[in-house]
Amino acid sequence: MSQLSIYDYPAPVQDEAAALRRAFESLIQSTGRTPGKRDLRLIARPDKEGWSLSHLDRKLRAWLRAGCDDLALIDKRRFPQLWNVQTERGLPADFLIYAGSLMLGNQRASKPAYRDLIDQWKDWRRTGKKKFRIPGYDTPPPDGGKGRPEGWSYDNLMKCAQPPVEELAMARIGTVAAKPFLPWINGTREGVRWLEWVYFDDVWQDRNCCVAGSIEPVRILQLGALDYASGLYLKFGIRPDLTRTDGTRDRLKRRDFLWLVATLLMEYGYPADYVMHFVVERGTATLSQAEAQTLFDLSGGQIQVGYTSMEGQFVLAWEEAKCGNAQGKSPLESWHNLFHNELASLPGQTGKDRDHSPATLANSNREVAALNKAALLLTPDQRAKLKLPYPSLEEAHAQTLAKVDRINRRRDHNLESTGRVMLWRLKGSDMDWRPEGELLNLDPSVLANVDFLPVKESPFERAMQLSAQSRVNFVPPGALVRFYEDSHTPHKLKNVDARFKVGDKTFTFGPETPEEALPIGSEIILHYAPVDPQFAIVTHNGICVGIWKRRLVMRGDQKALTEEMGRKQRFLQHTISSVRGKRAEFLQAEQTRMDENLQVLAEAGLIEGTALRDLAAGRELINTPVAEGMATAIQKVRSREAANRAAANEESELAERAEAALAKRNAEFSTQTQTTQTHDDNDSF
Repeated sequence: MSQLSIYDYPAPVQDEAAALRRAFESLIQSTGRTPGKRDLRLIARPDKEGWSLSHLDRKLRAWLRAGCDDLALIDKRRFPQLWNVQTERGLPADFLIYAGSLMLGNQRASKPAYRDLIDQWKDWRRTGKKKFRIPGYDTPPPDGGKGRPEGWSYDNLMKCAQPPVEELAMARIGTVAAKPFLPWINGTREGVRWLEWVYFDDVWQDRNCCVAGSIEPVRILQLGALDYASGLYLKFGIRPDLTRTDGTRDRLKRRDFLWLVATLLMEYGYPADYVMHFVVERGTATLSQAEAQTLFDLSGGQIQVGYTSMEGQFVLAWEEAKCGNAQGKSPLESWHNLFHNELASLPGQTGKDRDHSPATLANSNREVAALNKAALLLTPDQRAKLKLPYPSLEEAHAQTLAKVDRINRRRDHNLESTGRVMLWRLKGSDMDWRPEGELLNLDPSVLANVDFLPVKESPFERAMQLSAQSRVNFVPPGALVRFYEDSHTPHKLKNVDARFKVGDKTFTFGPETPEEALPIGSEIILHYAPVDPQFAIVTHNGICVGIWKRRLVMRGDQKALTEEMGRKQRFLQHTISSVRGKRAEFLQAEQTRMDENLQVLAEAGLIEGTALRDLAAGRELINTPVAEGMATAIQKVRSREAANRAAANEESELAERAEAALAKRNAEFSTQTQTTQTHDDNDSF
């Protein structure tokens, strides 16, 4: 057989060997000597396979010993099919292929296949039957003195006959297991625009929660969407993994995915100047061809749906079972890894699999089940005092929102195409670093007292920058009603807002302006997302009449409170104006009547002429001088009456005083007369 050369190996392997040779030649030329480890540090690349310092040192010495032959730079263990037939033992090629096939046939390991080969050789020697014949030999090879033929040692056959690792993975597991060893298609975010590529996928949260009506704790399922350009997690929804009465599982459905798509388009819209690609799978997070065509038509071709491929080929005797292609949505799959790590600090952890589940999981589950059973015998007040080790579904949703927000605002990432932004704070202070945009309207003289800190853009900041460079359109909300077929509520308006209950949760949706409101008593249908909806599409008599925002003000949210108070005042002023408009004739008659009364009072001198001039200037009724004039006139009349009463009272008081003085005088005069008479009588004695 001819000796192998560098050209018998694949082209990428030849290129790798040539790159190493050029690096060695350049290093020898620059140093003028045989490079040592200190010199090799100049070209070592620990992040690249085969370029670590120890590998370079070993390959350099092998290359020099081989007379600078590139063949010495190749790891021949990766290509046994090329060189195993050149072994000194001279083992037949057909035999090596057969031994390799036995190794492929064992689903777990190669050593049992080697034992099968030795047993077959022994049976062939003992019986001579053709059914035990081993390819590559016409007669059983002789024993080499160690209970096996010469060259048939396990170590030698592992070097000569064992198939490449990708073939072992494919034969033992399937094409999915072999793909990590095959060439990758590397992508980049460089040049990708806002919402140009949006990835959808479902994920299991590695934790349990408590759900009303379920005794046992349940896992949390999630659907979400990721913008590839910015790395921003746009939207998500969760659902508990419940057990039905017949024992089947109630998990994520396609309708959940339709809700996610509809709410995403309502909130973010779609690019107006380039195509928006939805990358979906073929399982739960998917759209039918009809739904994909609907989005394409509604957006004028700006929304296009693509499907990741399903892995599985006809390799051996049967076609493989299909499974999802993780590489087709690798940006979202890698985000899920970060997501699991962030959620690992929350209560209710189950572990990523059985081997990594907490040792306390079984006991925690039993505790939750026992408490839920006991709660059936408690009063509502007593049940409210129970503290379960796992969160409720609502608490789990709030916790997930907080974690997603932290991921979206992180700076310790390696996302491509992200720039740097500046943060600031006052010199010598320990205040939190603030975004640079807050300094736009600041006095330039203050900047001398400001410290700046350059930091990496967060996905949220990157999304804001990219979105500012893009124009977006929105799908007509009425066209998205079909995406909410399984989540809608009929309602008869008893108020401007629609207030209703779903289970034990109350929702309130209402129009933003009086012009968007419907008459009280109208029968409408609200279409909304099932978990924590922020908007509802409202239809009336089969026609979409708008999108109503959820009216909910969290305690302490001053901005939301101010907006809701402003909305209430707009509706109040609109109602006042409407009433005035509809009662215009009555108000005009009242104005005329008051004007005439005012004129009479003016002629009587009870009010001044300025009131008439103000009235002629056209002041409104509520703020006209009519009421003021009449009040002034009435006050004057009352003042005169009070003065008259005071004068009369004064005259009456004077008369009473005069009468009292006269009576006193008469009494004194009578006393004096009686005294005189007494003296006269005494004198007569």
